[in-house]
Amino acid sequence: MIAVIFAYYVKILGNARTKESFVLRVIGADTCKCVNNIPLDLMKKRIEETQLFRDVKVELINDTVYIFLKEFWYIWPFPVIDYSFDVGLSLGLGVVHTNFRGNGENLSGFFMVGARRSWEIMWNTPNYRFFKNSIGFGVGSSEYYSLIYKIPILRTWIEGVYTTKLSENLRMQLKISGVSVKSDSFGIKDIFSENSVILFKDTRDWILYPQKGYAVKGGVYEYFGNFVARKFEFYYEGFKSLDDLTFVIFGGYTHLFGYPPLYLLPNFIGTDDALRGGIPERRMVGKRRYLVSFEIRKVLAKEFPGVIGRFVSGGFGISVFTDFGGVDTTKGISVGLGVPIFSSLGGYLPAVVYNTRYGFQTYIGGIVRIK
Repeated sequence: MIAVIFAYYVKILGNARTKESFVLRVIGADTCKCVNNIPLDLMKKRIEETQLFRDVKVELINDTVYIFLKEFWYIWPFPVIDYSFDVGLSLGLGVVHTNFRGNGENLSGFFMVGARRSWEIMWNTPNYRFFKNSIGFGVGSSEYYSLIYKIPILRTWIEGVYTTKLSENLRMQLKISGVSVKSDSFGIKDIFSENSVILFKDTRDWILYPQKGYAVKGGVYEYFGNFVARKFEFYYEGFKSLDDLTFVIFGGYTHLFGYPPLYLLPNFIGTDDALRGGIPERRMVGKRRYLVSFEIRKVLAKEFPGVIGRFVSGGFGISVFTDFGGVDTTKGISVGLGVPIFSSLGGYLPAVVYNTRYGFQTYIGGIVRIK
């Protein structure tokens, strides 16, 4: 298929499973009004942000823009293995389709049996920051052993999500879900709805490894049912590059109002938007969580060497960082040395971290925080 954009033709090659209309939509060429001098490197970065292709090349040859794509295998079965000394062994199987119907939709499901029983089915249209609208639906049930209560808890949920683009760099997400949480051994039986409104402001040049721009996320979450509570959440990340160094700052604040159950309280350590480090045996929880993080990154290679580079595009660098944060009156500091990886599979930050509360730990988490 050939389409005209800013006086050039676009020809897409290598999209065996992905629909051409989807690729044109990604680069902003779905209608003539949507393309106005779009640079070739911006087209390439937009396609890479979909994480649907292991290699992307965009070239201008004569009067034609050629987009060369190498696709991943989009249907991935995966094993589910869960073991702990407290609970025992659980096994399961899942499958995910990351490009359902060739339109970038994500369809996934899994089940797990044994000491813990879980199942989940999720579907969503692509939720890229340059798309106008996205919808999603999910339903599932999981039986897990709470690190806070030290008891088994059964959580069943159903949710619907709608995301829309309000302006060039501003998006809004609406989420409605119904949740049931119960534990026979502790007398918990909560049934409630969780509704949220979240705003995203994003000017980053490339979300897989930003070198300039910023992203802001702010949201209000309402809980209604056996209890009534409200959560406010704010998060910021900014990037500035000087020569071959990128300076990064993160900041976040979460506050829960009302009298929510303990399992809703924010954690101190254990998620990508908290202090980087392992998950301690006893998590710190409270109503207020805050985080400030500084990082310096340097790219070492823009392409993976050897065999890896044949199958996955991207590169890696080195970073040093320090994180300061806490929950309520509990505080902690982490310092670390990491290897940020940016690839067509996503962004990751393997790191060795020293935390003032828990000592040396290893961390493997995401470096792309606001989506």
